[in-house]
Amino acid sequence: MYEMRKINITKDSDKLFELVSVAGEVILPGQTKFLNAYEFQSWLLEKMNGFFCELHVIQENSETKELIGYALIYDYRVYDRHCSLCIYSTRNIEPNLWASFIDELFKEYPLNKVFWKVASSNIRYLELAKELGFSEEMVLKEYIYQGGRYLDVCVLGKSRKPLEED
Repeated sequence: MYEMRKINITKDSDKLFELVSVAGEVILPGQTKFLNAYEFQSWLLEKMNGFFCELHVIQENSETKELIGYALIYDYRVYDRHCSLCIYSTRNIEPNLWASFIDELFKEYPLNKVFWKVASSNIRYLELAKELGFSEEMVLKEYIYQGGRYLDVCVLGKSRKPLEED
């Protein structure tokens, strides 16, 4: 069983640093290589003061409280009420957990649309996006360099559900 909660920078940044370091790839927007947990925490605090809007961590609901992933909303644009989503987990998480996070965002923010960029080779997240109601907006050819090659990135979008008329 897993639980998702808002990040506590002081308490969670060391565990998030471990997760980022072990992944061996860029899993956070704007991420660089960090020498240590302190440098990572400083970077994270700076990002949380503007570019990152909501960062929630996912941990096991066991005694270990192992951090296994996160959900992030970033780059909120006031002028069109769009933002970007980034999720990551080391385990298969029930889609309901992700769906409730996204639903809460639409309730808390005056969002029109959420975008999610997923590497075209990441079948797991592409299937999850479809299950969560995202649709393909466009494909960016050879957009990221990962694992020694350039990969296409699918830009997926989910709009606020229109208000039902009475």
